[in-house]
Amino acid sequence: MSRVRLDRTNRLILSTVNELLLTKTKDPRLFGVTVTKAIVSGDLSTVRLFYSLIGDGDRISDAEKALGKATGFIRSRLASTLDRKHTPKLIFERDLNPGHAQRVGELLNSIAPAAPEADPAGAGPAVSAPAESGPDEAGPEAR
Repeated sequence: MSRVRLDRTNRLILSTVNELLLTKTKDPRLFGVTVTKAIVSGDLSTVRLFYSLIGDGDRISDAEKALGKATGFIRSRLASTLDRKHTPKLIFERDLNPGHAQRVGELLNSIAPAAPEADPAGAGPAVSAPAESGPDEAGPEAR
């Protein structure tokens, strides 16, 4: 399958699953779950859905169980959207990037030095642009 068609299918699946999670699912354990990326296999037999969720370990394990139970519902709704003979198998995986990014930000904030004090006169050190030599001036390499 062409790369363009796979990308289009990934975007369609991503938007459809997020819409279903937001508007059609009634399980409160799925509140706040966002699918961040969809990667469909080349033969369209499976799709890996990476989801993000902020919360503690219990909240995350509850969401994983709820996603497992909602897979059939999501897949059946996805079948009508994709309009294909076979609907891909859904594999949900937790996206760890948002959590890692938040942790790195916290670490950087904890070690960041204090902001430099402003110059009382309001002017910092002068920064000048390097002088450009014109066509009349020969640089050192021309000598």
